[in-house]
Amino acid sequence: MNSYRLSSRLARLSKLGAIVLAGFLVAGEVSASIPDQISFQNILENKDIAMGEGATVFQDSQGFMWLGGSTALFRYDGYEFKPILISVNDNPKDNEPVPYVNSVFEDSRHMIWVGTAAGLLQYDPRTEKLVRVKDDPSQPQKISNSIIMRMAEMPTGEILGCALTGVYVINMESSKYSVITADPQNPNGLRGTKINSVYVEGKNEAWLATDAGLEQMDWQAKTFKFHKINADFPDSLPDARATDVVSDKEGKFWIATA
Repeated sequence: MNSYRLSSRLARLSKLGAIVLAGFLVAGEVSASIPDQISFQNILENKDIAMGEGATVFQDSQGFMWLGGSTALFRYDGYEFKPILISVNDNPKDNEPVPYVNSVFEDSRHMIWVGTAAGLLQYDPRTEKLVRVKDDPSQPQKISNSIIMRMAEMPTGEILGCALTGVYVINMESSKYSVITADPQNPNGLRGTKINSVYVEGKNEAWLATDAGLEQMDWQAKTFKFHKINADFPDSLPDARATDVVSDKEGKFWIATA
């Protein structure tokens, strides 16, 4: 693909508005003022594309849109949908579709990570295929058997993979991982078993939305402060389970609960 064609495609992508996950509907070009009515276009209409239920959408630093569904993952350049497959046994001709895609993440090295119902995957731009993060026999849990919900990067370079069985910490230099699991008997340990989301704050904090509540992690000490629902404290979390956490430009945290 020549640079002019790529630039024109990414320019077209930059004009796309919001995408609704239910069917990957694309709004028209977004202006400074909010119109009374927004029109939508189904970008998958009349396309021979099977991806099941739309689950996630992500735009990378190059402008490509990544569309993840229950049965497939596609990369969209504004004109074409490229299916992204998993490389099996390091054989470029032996591929398989991506199972349920929960999220797509780009780290500071511009590496793409994909959290799925069958482990954590990493995108290889040379082959344009995904490769699995391999299981570590020294660890009690296999990452290939874990449902990875979200990813984040710590300032020290480690990738956090939030799973329904704990937090995977991937060391990029050694390609090894460790696992942080629930330890309710430890007052400074992780309480939640299912980690739904993560938000990294500053150089030493990670906030985890878990099935037990909101958990504040001191990265250097590897200790947790637990925030939960408290009927005697009206300003506590309104529900027992936290499903997502983000911070805005003013430093306020927004927590979704259920």
